[in-house]
Formats: sequence, C-alpha cells, structure tokens
Amino acid sequence: MPEPLTTGHFKRRAATAALVLYWLTLLTATHWPYKVPPAQQPMLSSDKLLHFSAYAGLGFLLTFVAWTRNRPGKPLPILALLLVAVTAGFVDEITQPLTARDFEWMDWVADILGALSGVGLGIAATRYLTRSSRANYDDSGAELSP
Repeated sequence: MPEPLTTGHFKRRAATAALVLYWLTLLTATHWPYKVPPAQQPMLSSDKLLHFSAYAGLGFLLTFVAWTRNRPGKPLPILALLLVAVTAGFVDEITQPLTARDFEWMDWVADILGALSGVGLGIAATRYLTRSSRANYDDSGAELSP
C-alpha cells in the first residue's frame, strides 16, 4: 500500500524534484554550444561568477535534499555532499568539449568554491530549520499550540 502523503513526505519529494530540475537545467546550460569568448579572461569574470553561483545552488540543494531524507539526530554526510558536487563540476568540465566548449581549470575552481559555499549555506539553513521546528514541540514531542 502506498505511503500516505505527510508534510515530511511532500518536503522530500518537492526538494528532490527541485534538485533534479536544477541539475538538468545546469547540465543543459553548461553544455549548450556557443561561441567561446577569448581565453584570456580575468579570474573574476562573469563566467566564473556564473560557475560559482551555479554550483553554490547545486551544493545548497544537495544539502537540503539530504536533510529532508536524514533521520533526526543523525549528522549530514557533508563530505559526501561536497564530493558529489565537486565531481559533478569536474565531469561537467571534461564533457564540455563534446559540445564545442572548452575545459577550463579555473571554471572547475569556481565550481568547487561555489559547492563549498552552497553546502555551507545549506548546513546553516538546515540547522535553522531544525531548531525552529523543534521550537514548535515541547519536551514530550507534543505540538505546541500557537
């Protein structure tokens, strides 16, 4: 028999759907063929900021999905989340030449820094959400009335 839809079940499904849609959009955007700009870009070019932002979003969503699927009191697998995001960035970079784009080490560095930031923000957000949800219950686990 299917599991009844609870608030937690809905959160898990919605978070997972958001992650899948985001990742597919990210893969499409980073593999869409375009005219490559000159190779001598400054370190903080808009391209690097896009890479940073994109992988910050991925790291955040990976962390949020892990939190929705995690058992209460069990620590998040932070190193595994970082490894997934960093590996995704590397695979993204090495497959871009298949679509007439270039592999760039500095793009991957921006991906790594973004993933670190996103996972960090995700950890902060999930700790806040965990604390605020605990504040709605008393010590026995009974929900407090507003």
